[in-house]
Amino acid sequence: MEIDAQFHQLNIDYTTGNTLVTFTTRISPAKVENLIEPLKDKDTILSLKRKTKRRTKDANALMWACIQELADVQKPPEDKWSCYLRMLKKYGQYTYLLCDEEALDGLSRQWRELEIVGEVVINNQKKIGVLCFFGSHTYTTGEFSILLDGIIAEMIADGLEPPMSEEVKASLERWEHEISIANK
Repeated sequence: MEIDAQFHQLNIDYTTGNTLVTFTTRISPAKVENLIEPLKDKDTILSLKRKTKRRTKDANALMWACIQELADVQKPPEDKWSCYLRMLKKYGQYTYLLCDEEALDGLSRQWRELEIVGEVVINNQKKIGVLCFFGSHTYTTGEFSILLDGIIAEMIADGLEPPMSEEVKASLERWEHEISIANK
């Protein structure tokens, strides 16, 4: 379960030594109670992370417009999704995993794209080396900038007119501004 909330207060119960942490949320009390009810009187693990704002629709729209142009000039023409996956493989963020062959199907459902890079033997067991690519919706500003710059370089290499650098810069600046506001 995830809830958007803001830290409110920290108190210490000096008789027990326990710490009471309070957060505020815009979710209705009834909905919060429904979410919390199954956890009452049970040990619970609470995980906190800073909320970050995703990139602007402008930056995302710009990326998809560039991908569509790239896809259209491929011989034979490529669909937009295949072009996106090709760009992720060339310029995207990934992690490297070793897994059993039986786990490949499950991995393919969890990651945007996979690339098998080889096999290794560990403790007499065959493992498959896999690059697991993150979807661009998870990227930081810097990571998205690398992806977009790569896509634009591909456009230039294919003889396409890239978006004006001012337009790219403005999209990324709007995204960074929105992230900085959300992180305050």
